Amino acid sequence: MNTVQLIIAAIIFFTACTPAVKEEKRDVATKSNCSYTLNEINPVGNHVRVVEGALFISLENAVADSSRKSLTNDYMKGYLSCVRVDTVMGIYFDFKIYSLNAYRDYGMIRKGNQISFILASGKTVTVPFAGTFSGNTNLSAEHTEYKTFSRISRKEAEMLKSSDLQRIKISWTKVEEEYKAVNPAIFINQLPCVE
Repeated sequence: MNTVQLIIAAIIFFTACTPAVKEEKRDVATKSNCSYTLNEINPVGNHVRVVEGALFISLENAVADSSRKSLTNDYMKGYLSCVRVDTVMGIYFDFKIYSLNAYRDYGMIRKGNQISFILASGKTVTVPFAGTFSGNTNLSAEHTEYKTFSRISRKEAEMLKSSDLQRIKISWTKVEEEYKAVNPAIFINQLPCVE
């Protein structure tokens, strides 16, 4: 098992037990007002920090396909948490699609699929997903949840916190879709907590 797989496995293990994320905006973060769902040394000896997740996208645009034009903003919501395991920084994603037909509409998140963060400054930071950790369909709640992770470099982190987040483009396996940012200061708030 290589280092990246070990990091991802640690994040999956510890985030599986974290409480549900809240949909709220925060003031600009400083080290003293960071809110973590995890900030400890794991059994392997890694220092793992996971910032409390926050909503960053919801479905606000309709694609050309007429079968999806009637979808509401509640159809899909995406949450993210900035994370750090020792010296490695990344972003943990949790997408909730309120449909039993998520695969029909989106496909999956596969290793190499990309997410692009388009900033108000005009800069774009594009990172690949590491893979899909889950694609669970909850029949009683009638939703599907995809969880995934992207590793980010220090340079990418500096760019992400340099300007408000304006739009997000996700390359799912079946569709590429663009969204408006629900929480424009999300990286400005979260990244200082894991640096």
